[in-house]
Amino acid sequence: MSKTEMVRAYTESLLEQVLETDKVKADHDGDYPVRFQSALYYVRIDSGRRDEPVVQVFAIAVDKIEPGPLLYEALNDINAQLKFARTFWVGGQVLIEAEMPGMSLSLDGFANACHNVAHAADFFGLTLAEEFGGTTAFADEKGPELTFRMCGDPFTSPTPQHARLD
Repeated sequence: MSKTEMVRAYTESLLEQVLETDKVKADHDGDYPVRFQSALYYVRIDSGRRDEPVVQVFAIAVDKIEPGPLLYEALNDINAQLKFARTFWVGGQVLIEAEMPGMSLSLDGFANACHNVAHAADFFGLTLAEEFGGTTAFADEKGPELTFRMCGDPFTSPTPQHARLD
């Protein structure tokens, strides 16, 4: 078994613990989508160089957003506030991302990355979309009574915060 395969199996186990679910399932790209309020974040295992895997937690905070000096200034301000994550514009999207070395991954570090990216994408995504335009994944559905989808069936979030999407 390669390091990347070992990290994938371990990361799945950690994500199941964070989501309090029995089984997570990768999407067609091999990523694990998770909904949090108005945000959708993903967990990705990148095999890295020489099979030194990296675990990425990332969200498209805002899609279809035009770049410009004021947006870049706002992103710099956000980066000054974020700890252990970063935000940037690329290809019409504002991303928020955290990365961790796969071979030294821990539950606390992984849960913290998920929490940071999810909360930042939810809060800053809505704020940036309001100020600069663009869309967030679930802006129209934010609220405590969210319905999520898992395996094609509606369900209530397994925790008050995160839910896996299939």
